Amino acid sequence: MHLSEYPEVVVEAYDVSRAGDDIGPVRREIMVKRVAKAQRDLYRKLFLAMHQFRNHEDQFTPAMQRLAKSMSHIHDKDKYLVAYRSLRLQRGQRDFIANGLAVAPKYFPAIEAEFKNQGIPIEITRLAFVESSFNLKAHSKVGASGVYQIMPATGRQYLKMFSGIDERNDPIKASRAAAKLLRLNYEMTGTWPLAITAYNHGVGGIRRATHVVGSNNIIDLINRYRGNSFGFASKNFYASFLGVLATLKDAGRLFPDVPRVSALAFTPIRLGKPTSIRELKKKYSLSVTQIAALNPDITSGVLRSAGTLPKGYVLKVPALPTATTSILNASLPPNS
Repeated sequence: MHLSEYPEVVVEAYDVSRAGDDIGPVRREIMVKRVAKAQRDLYRKLFLAMHQFRNHEDQFTPAMQRLAKSMSHIHDKDKYLVAYRSLRLQRGQRDFIANGLAVAPKYFPAIEAEFKNQGIPIEITRLAFVESSFNLKAHSKVGASGVYQIMPATGRQYLKMFSGIDERNDPIKASRAAAKLLRLNYEMTGTWPLAITAYNHGVGGIRRATHVVGSNNIIDLINRYRGNSFGFASKNFYASFLGVLATLKDAGRLFPDVPRVSALAFTPIRLGKPTSIRELKKKYSLSVTQIAALNPDITSGVLRSAGTLPKGYVLKVPALPTATTSILNASLPPNS
């Protein structure tokens, strides 16, 4: 539990990892939310009382004194009222990041190559952990999909999206769209912190914010811009990225139990004609499971019905011998 306006102030931390082990996950979640709401209501009352008696801190209770000490570096006279209004619960991210680390190394070599090819610092590939914790099945309520949470409009601009195929759900293909969007953001904002923030907030909104504030420094935007849609998520998006980057650089120490995985070994093949899943299985001696694992952009419906993939679709198959690969790729464009 912390304050959205002063996110460095942690009011209290709760370990609910073993709460309600005997009641099942659904009832456990309900119980945790109920307890969390009660605690938040309690602290809101405390902060409101602290604001009302802010000129008599010597009369604070021990609980109030603890909170006041954690906010002693803040000099706003209304800081306790701000705290009352901005109390926020944030679920820990350790489990989500650990799950992502068990998957992401399969894809990062190819993704880093795509970012490097487009002139994007390879550290920014880790933005996928901020967006989705590298969850291959991530899908938002506003329609964003995949590890880079590509919106439909962006997907249709840079990727293939039609019945049975959604390249936003293939981390490697989606990275092409993410890199193009980040490059555009950078060209329009002039700095990588703003380009990354624009990935969340939209480049138009960031350009408007820099104009209002008269600065392209991300710190100035966070401290001084008061746009209605520039809320907690947008203000803290770049800081979240830096936090994830620092965490992943020290992943070996922080996540010693996460198994190490190797990069995917595959050969891309552009289909020269519409081809059914049944034909592909026979031609390359593949199972449906293998096709699905290497090509998460193919929907389960197409796989179950042995549907047809369109001409021009780039299929990933297990790595073929060098000679065979050369023959197959001879007709592929460089960006395939």
